[in-house]
Amino acid sequence: CHPNELEQSLQEAVDEGLLLHKGAGGGPSDDDDDRDGGGGGSSRSSSGSARCSRHHHKFSHDRIRQAAYSLIPGDFERQALHARIGLYLHSKINNNNNTGSNEQSENGDTSDDDDNSNNNNNNDQEDWMILVAAEQLNHCIGFIDADNEGTRIELAELNLLAAEQTNKKSAFYASANFLRAGLQALGTHYKWSKKHHDLSHRLGSLLAKMLYCLGLHDECQQTVDDVLAHEKDILKLVPVYTIKIESLGSQGQVVEAINVAITVLNKLGEPFP
Repeated sequence: CHPNELEQSLQEAVDEGLLLHKGAGGGPSDDDDDRDGGGGGSSRSSSGSARCSRHHHKFSHDRIRQAAYSLIPGDFERQALHARIGLYLHSKINNNNNTGSNEQSENGDTSDDDDNSNNNNNNDQEDWMILVAAEQLNHCIGFIDADNEGTRIELAELNLLAAEQTNKKSAFYASANFLRAGLQALGTHYKWSKKHHDLSHRLGSLLAKMLYCLGLHDECQQTVDDVLAHEKDILKLVPVYTIKIESLGSQGQVVEAINVAITVLNKLGEPFP
């Protein structure tokens, strides 16, 4: 589809009320005033394509999104579309990282204010692309061959990055879902393997923390026990033990929490009298 044709189709959907404009940063756009009667109709129709190229869009109602999704025939076609979107965004992330580092080295005379403004805009856009790319590609995990190590590890790392971003915004539920998907991407082939041990630890330990924050104590304890069974470095385990102790304590299992704390102190060479 040619970009001009896409922009025209998007504008037609906006005019019909099926799509809404969003600003580049995800906020409302100035075009909302036009839609509410604040601007003239002739201005809206004359610059529709230009506006579409400057904004993101979202469906005006979740039912419309569901109806549009149902028009895609068959599960395979849907998975293929998810994969195309995810891979495209992931390639854009990599390209932006490469071009951003090159521009920074070439534009040494740019003012600090301009640099900060550009960096903030680029970071917001990249954050958005990371989250959407991970969401799209997670639809396709089941279609990735178990022995396709490169793709699976790359997807696991992308989910970890998305989880860290959502965690910073206290979006614990979304973060937990990204972490679950990251561990699923590793699968039994690569999870806790020597080569990918550190990635497995980072996914598992952060998932335990998110589950504790969500009050999902049973799954939290299972995740903690999985990390404890595979990680031997006691210093790396201290934060994981802390989650286990806090989870037990919040459930009123004070004695069990104290016993775990004493065990950790002994492992650290600090026996409790």
